[in-house]
Amino acid sequence: MTLTATVAKDKRGEWRWTIHSRNGRIVGASSEGYKNRGMCLRNLALVTARKTNSFRDRGTLNLFPVGDAWFIK
Repeated sequence: MTLTATVAKDKRGEWRWTIHSRNGRIVGASSEGYKNRGMCLRNLALVTARKTNSFRDRGTLNLFPVGDAWFIK
């Protein structure tokens, strides 16, 4: 399963992440905004690394940055 994560600023100037499935549907999103991009990315990495997470299909997920998008493998 290929998932894409996007990290962007919201209307309030806070960073948020969104995870999209291959068909473009949102399958996960941050529940809060972050003051800096690094904390947002850290939270995204924590969420995608959980063993009980519904975003996992097997093994450990790795994040690969491509512009403003992050590919999850």
